[in-house]
Amino acid sequence: MRIATAALNQTPLDWNRNADNIRCALEWTRKQETMVVCLPELCLSGAGCGPHFRRRPVLDKSLDMLFKLLDELKGMIVTLGLPLEFEGNIFNAACLVVDGKPFGFQCKTNFRPANLQELGWFRPWPRNQHAVIELNGQAYKIGDLSFDFNLNPEMTGGKSFHVAVEIGEPDWETPWTPVAAADRRKLDLLLNPAASPFALEKHAKRLRYAEKATEEFSYIHAFSNDVGNESGAVIYDGGSFIAERGKIVAMTPRFSYHDAQVAVATLGKDGPAAEPDHFDRNEELARAVPLGMLDYLRKSGAKGFALSLSGGADSGSLVAFASLGIQFALDELGLHGFHSQFGFVPDLAAAQTPKDMLGKLLACFYQSTRNSGETTRTAAKSLAENLGAAFYEWDVDPLVEQYTAMVSAALGRKLDWETDDIALQNIQARVRVPGAWLYANAHAAILLATGNRSEATLGYTTMDGDTCGALAPIGGVDKAFLRQWLVWLEKTGPQIGGERQPMPFLSAINVQAPTAELRPRVSGQTQTDEKDMMPYPVLNRIEQLGIVQGKTATEIRETLHTEFPEHDVACLTVWIDRFFALWHRNQWKRNRYAMSFHLDDTTLRGEQWRAFPALSGGNH
Repeated sequence: MRIATAALNQTPLDWNRNADNIRCALEWTRKQETMVVCLPELCLSGAGCGPHFRRRPVLDKSLDMLFKLLDELKGMIVTLGLPLEFEGNIFNAACLVVDGKPFGFQCKTNFRPANLQELGWFRPWPRNQHAVIELNGQAYKIGDLSFDFNLNPEMTGGKSFHVAVEIGEPDWETPWTPVAAADRRKLDLLLNPAASPFALEKHAKRLRYAEKATEEFSYIHAFSNDVGNESGAVIYDGGSFIAERGKIVAMTPRFSYHDAQVAVATLGKDGPAAEPDHFDRNEELARAVPLGMLDYLRKSGAKGFALSLSGGADSGSLVAFASLGIQFALDELGLHGFHSQFGFVPDLAAAQTPKDMLGKLLACFYQSTRNSGETTRTAAKSLAENLGAAFYEWDVDPLVEQYTAMVSAALGRKLDWETDDIALQNIQARVRVPGAWLYANAHAAILLATGNRSEATLGYTTMDGDTCGALAPIGGVDKAFLRQWLVWLEKTGPQIGGERQPMPFLSAINVQAPTAELRPRVSGQTQTDEKDMMPYPVLNRIEQLGIVQGKTATEIRETLHTEFPEHDVACLTVWIDRFFALWHRNQWKRNRYAMSFHLDDTTLRGEQWRAFPALSGGNH
């Protein structure tokens, strides 16, 4: 028997696009004479509808799509995910369609802690319970179901298959309970439709889980997942797979730019295991962020990106990500396929090389003041020229002077660095924004915000300055990892077309100590971000220990003393106190941050930031 799993690039409430992607996957599986097809969670409506799952038009349209597709599913067993109302409650459901007819509706029972926001619109179904639902005059089973099928004798030898549908990603690391293990032993086939957001190194955990489970319990695991930027902040990497007898026998490519990818396996055939991609954290980041950026661009209909390029690590990484996205998409889709997907961008059809394409997709502005240095200017210009981005230089110092003089007159005194340090730094960052926004608006482009997670955590950022933009692609990346990644990109680079593609010209950025260049230089000393805050590796570790793990200040200090012996206890204590003082003080900034990609399971997501009060008496 041949079964298939699919990765689909769905969009919330984009009914026609979602249906077309489903049809594309089904057409491909029919050509492969496939009998069973597992499609991703909520594939009809899209997984990111949020509170709209509770709206009557969304519920009705999802059911309407389901019944319209039934005639195209004859001769197959298919899972189709949708929101479903039953007795006044909304459930995350998957219809198991058998030979063009609904056999029953499995409802989601497992809501992991990372996805608890779903409980705002979905109710979990009690385990091992079911009921009857009436739709279009017909009665169907609904709830936590399992199924026995006497499949085509010619395909299965007359064997009765025990099939279950489990919606959503399993807990990839927690051992099975005795009850769960007993349920697994009854299975022949587990269909696992999921919308499992990308997180660094999560895919390897998925594969280990499936390999161990299918070896221990002797069932077949078909996992399906979304791919692409499904709803803005969340990126899906695809990686749908089929596991049998302890090995992965089929898998879709990850980080694909296709709208549908299908993997097919012939069960019971003792063939070789599918070869995983072996991407490490660096390669995963190099692929996830570009996919998120270009898919956001495509689905938004914007005509390109705009970026204030300072010559530092944060803004420089965004130029590199945009270039990598073009290279990955070209490598997978080819020139014609790339133009088909992004032909709405003006003049892009005439571009034939990655450099030419980036010149049409990304405009960069180096906006100098008297505190800017030649090192950052040279680095910014070199990066843009090497990758092909459009590059402009604007002197904004006259605007800074005008604002400073205007406010000095209103205050009745001259603003100076002795008494107005932060204010004079911030006006430089803010003055750079109107021109960038004006260019972006005039070109219908997406203005990219350059802030990283470390700066957002402590509020080391200028509101209405470097935080401004429609999208903050690296808002979920800590600065320590970003700087390490840029060195990897300079010296190693990702696999593109079978070869490593490093960017050696990034050395001009990587040799610099991160600096905002907002203060005058004194006695040859340059302002640096780590002097203002603390070393980025220490900052990131305090964040993990204190915010993610909930450790006390004493516990954090003990851990840091062991992990960073080069710093004395007094210094570590100052940094811990500074971290929590700034964390509590700057919640209002995090509430206003541009939308950021969620890139790991401990990302300080917008939902979690807003859960912390903007005003508090919190002391760690």
